[in-house]
Order: sequence, then structure tokens, then C-alpha cells
Amino acid sequence: MFTISVLGCALQGRFEVAPFGDDYREPLPIWTNNCYPVGGRKTAVFSACTAPLVRHEKLAGDRARSEIYRRFAAREVATKRIEKLKQDAAREDNVDRRAKIEDEIRRTREEMPDELKPPRIFTTNATPERCESLLAEQGGKRVSTARA
Repeated sequence: MFTISVLGCALQGRFEVAPFGDDYREPLPIWTNNCYPVGGRKTAVFSACTAPLVRHEKLAGDRARSEIYRRFAAREVATKRIEKLKQDAAREDNVDRRAKIEDEIRRTREEMPDELKPPRIFTTNATPERCESLLAEQGGKRVSTARA
């Protein structure tokens, strides 16, 4: 059953069904509930089955690392720039110049790149709140939850 769960995780989002024959689509997830007795080597089996997923996540994270750092630095620079512009706007008495500074703040915010997190395809023992934050971090992509 752990193997079926891992396959479901690895294949999630690859197949969809259109039950009404229109634009509405649903993914085809596989949900399993694996029950093992105490001393049934759950952790060893779970670790062996999820090792390819862990490796895939690590490699994908390594490939994305430079882009993650680039975006992080760009966001930091934009944040510092916005803070400076806010101080300048607060000190400005001229309404027209203040409006120009506020426009610059707006443009800087709009041009700020989105935060990028390392790709995740599964997690373990996550609360509903953590699942929600992972979903947001991954751009709305589902993150499978597993427990050993």
C-alpha cells in the first residue's frame, strides 16, 4: 500500500477526468490509509518507499536554488527601496511629488518577483494549517500528506 501511495504522489496532476464533458476537470488522486500493527516495520518500509520522492525533491530544490536566491535578493532590494520611498513620501510636503513617490512605491511592489520556495510533492504529519501554507507556497499545487 505504501508503494501505491508513492505512485499516486508521483503521478498526481498527470491525469484528469472531465466528468461532464465540458471544461470542468478533476485530478485523479489516490488516497490510501495504511494500517500496520505495532512493530510492523512501518518506518523502515515508509522510508524505503518514499526515498525516491525525497531524492526527487532534493534534486529539484538544488536545480531551483539559484533562482530562489536571485528572487530572494530582488525581493530584499525592492523591500528596502519601498521602505526608503515611504520615508521620503512621509517627509514630502508637495502633494505632486508625494504622488510621484507613491506611484514609484506601487510600481516597485508590482515589479517585485514572487517568492519562490523549493518544490515539494509530499509532506509527513502535517496539520491542516501547514497543508494550507504548503499549498500556497507551491502555487496551488497539491502536496500529498503521508504519515509513517
